Amino acid sequence: MKKYAIYLILILFVFALVAWLSNTKGYNYVLEGSSPNWIGKMEVRPSNSSFFTDSGIDTVYVGTLKKRNNKVIISLQYEANITSTSQQSGKRDKPGFNNNKEIQLFIGVPANDRTVFKKGMSSVELKEIFYNNVTYKITWKDSQGEHTENIILEIKDN
Repeated sequence: MKKYAIYLILILFVFALVAWLSNTKGYNYVLEGSSPNWIGKMEVRPSNSSFFTDSGIDTVYVGTLKKRNNKVIISLQYEANITSTSQQSGKRDKPGFNNNKEIQLFIGVPANDRTVFKKGMSSVELKEIFYNNVTYKITWKDSQGEHTENIILEIKDN
């Protein structure tokens, strides 16, 4: 009888551990927006890279961009304002939007150690973190010259 009780306790412990881990990880929040020429997206998700987790970073921001036209892009420059303390920027020559697939612009991390993401956060909780709208400023050059558009990314319902 004691043997079964120990097995039962171990099984309950394993289930409790799995339930706890699934509540702390396993989140994936998406912010998305568009402009006449672009679709911008940013995912907030747990880091699966030891590069980040070994440094105590458990959340990453992954920014992507997709073209909405068939023009050949010669160069692309972006500025992503995520929070008041977290920005990303970069430039790409011949960014290679093959078959209108999205390209990854950046992988960033929250700049504030107190920012904690968890599974099941409401839109209100997420808006408290991203209190200003997340925006992408996209400047690109094509055969018709240089252009700039701004994209406001909004939290998508989960």
